[in-house]
Amino acid sequence: MASSSTLPTDTVSTGPKQHSVLVKELIQAGGELFGTFLFIFLAFATIQASLPVQGPLFNLFVALGFGVGLLLAIALTYRISGGVLNPAITIALAALRLFSLRKSALYIVAQLLGAMAATGLTSLLFPGPTKGANVIVNPAFTAVQVVFLEAIATCVLVASVLFLAVEKSRVTFLAPVFIALTVFLDHIILIPIDNASLNPARSFAASLTTNTWDSHWIFWVGPILGGLIAAAIYKIFKVARYEQLNPNQDASE
Repeated sequence: MASSSTLPTDTVSTGPKQHSVLVKELIQAGGELFGTFLFIFLAFATIQASLPVQGPLFNLFVALGFGVGLLLAIALTYRISGGVLNPAITIALAALRLFSLRKSALYIVAQLLGAMAATGLTSLLFPGPTKGANVIVNPAFTAVQVVFLEAIATCVLVASVLFLAVEKSRVTFLAPVFIALTVFLDHIILIPIDNASLNPARSFAASLTTNTWDSHWIFWVGPILGGLIAAAIYKIFKVARYEQLNPNQDASE
């Protein structure tokens, strides 16, 4: 009589072989590289394609390019890596101990590489100088003002990620839409001031491609500061057990 260990059901019950933690994180970093590349390429291609349009309509087109590009990139990668696509968000997740230091480092490197590949390809495919580097374009604003504007805008973005995507609820499936709308609105506000960053990888890649480094530090300090503020707000509400305040908020009836 055959041993029960030879039954076909035994191989099924063991399930598929699981990735090691490192392999899993490397695959996820690959997803971040792909997603960031897609997001930044679509956004910068929109900038280049919209150059013939001037004034507020140009700003609207660019804001739509960043918002819709991010929506598509998140939708394609959220099951791989969570669709983070931004070092400021990665640092906020690390500060909350939702990401390990190794995973955070892998994500940030992947995001930088994806963004650099995207702006580099844009410069090769579109004639003329590549536009979109982050600089203070409105001289009425000081560097300190721009830092805090970037911090506030990024804080709203990271808060939307934390409360809508990290926290699971009945609206989590709509999180990419809300995040993309936040990016769209932030760009409408910030494009006339500094071309809108919110994302150090986006800023670094654009500066590297265009060799534009004037006040570049702003576009690291502002977004990272905003991400940390959002993480602090999220932590305060978690410590206060905010989910108990409206326990039936996600009820079906």
